[in-house]
Amino acid sequence: MRRLVSVAALATAAIAAPAGSEVVSSSANAFHVRHSEPLVATQEDAWNLLRQPALWWNGEHSYSLDAANFYLELKPGGCFCERMPDGGFVEHMRVLSFTPGEELVLEGMLGPLRTIPATGVLVFKLESQGGNSRITSDFKVVGFPEGNGTMWAGAVDGVIGEQMKRLRSRAASKGRRGNPL
Repeated sequence: MRRLVSVAALATAAIAAPAGSEVVSSSANAFHVRHSEPLVATQEDAWNLLRQPALWWNGEHSYSLDAANFYLELKPGGCFCERMPDGGFVEHMRVLSFTPGEELVLEGMLGPLRTIPATGVLVFKLESQGGNSRITSDFKVVGFPEGNGTMWAGAVDGVIGEQMKRLRSRAASKGRRGNPL
């Protein structure tokens, strides 16, 4: 059974946005949200975790309600997709470019935004910080002919922030156990 995330659910998620989040800008037709999280993981381990969204994405923010169905094809034009139980799939974003261990650039829309005439670019950047690392995400979205970009900014900020927080938590739990990611 497919489930769409409602605007109310997105707004609720926005309330729980982590401290490293920021709506950089928003207008009737665009927004930019940024998140930056320190990770208890090397840059290499953080990259390996980022490449496996099934390990850190929240299944509540999916169509199948199961994060295990997410996958990322790390190649030009590769799919950040979700397998559906009925054999179908949902394409969330496409890989525009990547530099192993440093940057991943995706294009497309997430969740209910994919039904709105808008488009976005999501950039993940990793940097080393001593023996650990930091991940920063920037999601820039333009479109919204109905002029509701500002309304979506806070909600999307909350959802992206939740995923970043989950990635940070997963990196920390793996790092504490001394297991590779």
